[in-house]
Order: sequence, then structure tokens, then C-alpha cells
Amino acid sequence: MAKPNLTDIERKAIIDELLKLSDNGVLPLAVYVK
Repeated sequence: MAKPNLTDIERKAIIDELLKLSDNGVLPLAVYVK
């Protein structure tokens, strides 16, 4: 099995950031994640 690119902590941080950027659960068309 291939090693995942992100750890669970990194993945959760990205998801949390996307949720903060989302508008009622809908992301804008262009989302740039740091």
C-alpha cells in the first residue's frame, strides 16, 4: 500500500482551512490553500 502524501494532522488542517473559506459549505471557484 502506498504511503499517503499527507499525515492525518496535515489533512485535517487543510480541511479545516477549506471549511473556514467555504460559504455555507460551498467553496468559491478559485480557492488557494497556503
